[in-house]
Amino acid sequence: MDRYKLNGSLHAAVDKIFQLPYGEFERLILMPQAKREILMGRLYLKGEKYEDWVAQKRKEAAVSIYSDELS
Repeated sequence: MDRYKLNGSLHAAVDKIFQLPYGEFERLILMPQAKREILMGRLYLKGEKYEDWVAQKRKEAAVSIYSDELS
């Protein structure tokens, strides 16, 4: 990822297409995708499918939202 940080044309393209500074594009799009691909590779090596793993994690998840604006 570091090799792309100095690429001016890539920064300009990201700004034009996504209307984001490169740092935000990297944080919001590139890093999550890289993490997903690493996880998929690790699951593959264990003989598991990413889709099954995600489905199981969603079943296990518990989410609570607290806000004064919702009442």
